Amino acid sequence: MTRSHHLRNLGPGIVFAAGSIGARDLVANSMAGATYGLGMAWVVVIAIVARYVLLDASARYVLVTGETILSGCGRIGRWPVMAMFVMALVRRHVSALTKVLLLGTAAHVVLPLPSPHSVAIWGLVSWCAAIGLLLWGRYRAVEALSRPLAAVMALSVGLIAVLSRPDIGQLVSTLIPRSDPASAGSQGPAFVSMAVLAAALGSFSNLSYPAYLHEKGWRTTAARSSQRTDLLLGMGLLMTVLLLIQVAAAGVLLPRGLHVEKVEDLTAMFTEFLGDPGRILFGVCLWCASFASTLSNGSGQGIMLADVYHRFISRRTDAVDLEGKASDLPAYRWSVLFMFCSPLYVFLTDWTPVGLVLAYGVVSVATLPVMAALILLLTADRKRMGAHVNTWAINLVLLVTIICAVQLSWQGLMELVPPTSR
Repeated sequence: MTRSHHLRNLGPGIVFAAGSIGARDLVANSMAGATYGLGMAWVVVIAIVARYVLLDASARYVLVTGETILSGCGRIGRWPVMAMFVMALVRRHVSALTKVLLLGTAAHVVLPLPSPHSVAIWGLVSWCAAIGLLLWGRYRAVEALSRPLAAVMALSVGLIAVLSRPDIGQLVSTLIPRSDPASAGSQGPAFVSMAVLAAALGSFSNLSYPAYLHEKGWRTTAARSSQRTDLLLGMGLLMTVLLLIQVAAAGVLLPRGLHVEKVEDLTAMFTEFLGDPGRILFGVCLWCASFASTLSNGSGQGIMLADVYHRFISRRTDAVDLEGKASDLPAYRWSVLFMFCSPLYVFLTDWTPVGLVLAYGVVSVATLPVMAALILLLTADRKRMGAHVNTWAINLVLLVTIICAVQLSWQGLMELVPPTSR
């Protein structure tokens, strides 16, 4: 096969990376760049390395056993699968609340309509387009669209970083983070590093990647080489974009002592100091990130919800159907419709995206240890994995990931509590 054919055959890693660059990444990394320059860059690098190990371990399980991760979790017990089913429903709803608002906000930034309901109109139009693709195009359409969306995102954030004209000397000086006793609460180092970690490392959504592999048909070790290349490209893209966001924020916001309070602040700041090009680029980047995340998460969690429902709840599904694509099962369509209908009430509230994004980040890091522990148990099983069982180094990385996630979650939550209330 030619190299171009290999590149066209890649997909799950790019789909996953494009879907992982969401609003909380923009908020968390802009907050980090505006407050600490590149002092939090080390969090991104370490988190992406740990995330690669975590995702590669889950992919290895699918390629060696040919079964889904959730099916493997069912071997441990039915309760972990049911707990994840409930967790997925709740997180899907909270995530959808942020996505529908951000899609409307981003499109309004690029092309505001002559209506006081411009955000709601654009949000609904974008939302309907995403749902249509998920219902009728399914994973194949998501994979096809993720490549150009990822390219536009990377190009947009790269141009924003260039337009910001960061002081290279100042950026280099901030590589070593300095503790500022005056920083507290949502700008404190523990909370900011936790937010950056939550964005770069993810949580329950990491289970989407092995779901994509199974859906694509990569279910044997013959696909191991393609899977590794695909994942390396995806994680490289993710790390590059997150670091460029910090560079852009350090170039525009840090010298002026500006802080991020809400997503709309980012738009106003980049517009004020970078002009219309900054406004348009930021709006395009935010919309592409939100749309790609909606498609990726909707597809991945729809696949997982359908898999759990038909394997562990409905019991009437034919075994042959379970070995096919989960997106062909009836529960997939119902999960997508749930995602579409449940969050629309958000337009009747005064909620802002940044509050939802930060709350979602805290919940995400809190759920990470459970998910990582399950991956560790499955991939450390020599009887099932054989020669592809985890090495001691992989086990160590997974254990450290679990410990760090617990510690940072606790520190971040404590910084949000006023000292007089402790």
